[in-house]
Amino acid sequence: MKAFSYILTFFFLTSCFEPRVKKVSDNIPVESDTATKQLSPNDRTPKESELDKTDMSYVNYWCTTDILRKTEKNIDNLDIALIADFLATFHASCNDNAEYSEWSNELLFKVIGKKPNRFLELISKNSSLSREHIIEELKSPIHEQADLDSIAIEIERLEIPNSEEWKSKIILSLEIAKK
Repeated sequence: MKAFSYILTFFFLTSCFEPRVKKVSDNIPVESDTATKQLSPNDRTPKESELDKTDMSYVNYWCTTDILRKTEKNIDNLDIALIADFLATFHASCNDNAEYSEWSNELLFKVIGKKPNRFLELISKNSSLSREHIIEELKSPIHEQADLDSIAIEIERLEIPNSEEWKSKIILSLEIAKK
């Protein structure tokens, strides 16, 4: 009987208190410098015309410079989780910040150059990413340092199940970028 009263007390106490969950967006620092300015979730909310096409599950990742910093710092030691986080930062709303867009574009080509297999795997399988936006980024590299030919060859050689559609889109984007 004593155990039963303890259980009832526990459930009563836990149900009386509202859990204190901190949103990821509460931890995003905002700096006044436009190169490192974070967008608030409201700034990242797509226009009504984009709502049907946008998966909101990554809204807290969009335009996040902390992830870009971490990706750049670990460019020689990329794992699939970091690449996934990095790809989740891409969204059309980030185009409003030229410095951010330039930095993310440059890193995109570095990431693909280092880990083309992981890039293709993630973009093929994760429909929550802004995949079409990433494909558009591939069409216009900011820096000419990217070796588009070797990236295209590496992507072409990969054999990842169910990736043919995205492999074709990537290669076509890289061909457009060379022009």
